[in-house]
Amino acid sequence: MASKKTLVVFGGTGGQGGSVVKTLLKDPKMMEEWQIRAITRDVSKPAAKALEEKGVDVVSVSFLL
Repeated sequence: MASKKTLVVFGGTGGQGGSVVKTLLKDPKMMEEWQIRAITRDVSKPAAKALEEKGVDVVSVSFLL
């Protein structure tokens, strides 16, 4: 099988981003073709750990302006 494409969701542990990630995870066809990467500020949060357990690639990013 060819490698999966990566779909990036910013704020993957928050209200809106988390909802997007959960919806994507429920779609078997989507999960066949795409790897989800959730961007969050804190990968140690329980929400981030829960996404990792579901196969989501969780990445910490800090935006300093």
